[in-house]
Amino acid sequence: MAGKPVWDFDTVLQVTTTTPGLHPHYTLLCDDVRLEVGNRLSIMGMFQSVVTAQLPISLIKLAAITYWHGQGTGTAEVRVLSPDRSEVVLASNASPIDLAAGGSTHNLVFFVNVVLPYEGTYWVQIILDSEVVDEVPFAVVLHQHDSF
Repeated sequence: MAGKPVWDFDTVLQVTTTTPGLHPHYTLLCDDVRLEVGNRLSIMGMFQSVVTAQLPISLIKLAAITYWHGQGTGTAEVRVLSPDRSEVVLASNASPIDLAAGGSTHNLVFFVNVVLPYEGTYWVQIILDSEVVDEVPFAVVLHQHDSF
């Protein structure tokens, strides 16, 4: 079955090089990130959900990696909302981003001693200059072990 792909590299490249402003391309959630020799990132424990036997669940660390492209300056933040979106569970400090035309960068945010009190889909908001520009969901799933 032939069809147009959801996205293609030429379109991404065109947006990266011709659209003014800063743009988040993706955000990954993981347990930890290390900067290695050669400016490479090592990502440990990437996830889209957390399965637990009890609530609240405590995480030693939660990292969010956002890849930005484009050009311009701005201030980026990351915020995590509760499943019903009524509560800000986590909020980062502001990080400046300054990219020349066609530039790109990774913005790394670390949260430590994270407590997630509810089951459901949490929302990671990517904020640029106080405006939400992207959201990424991740689920906390309560799974009771069967006992014999």
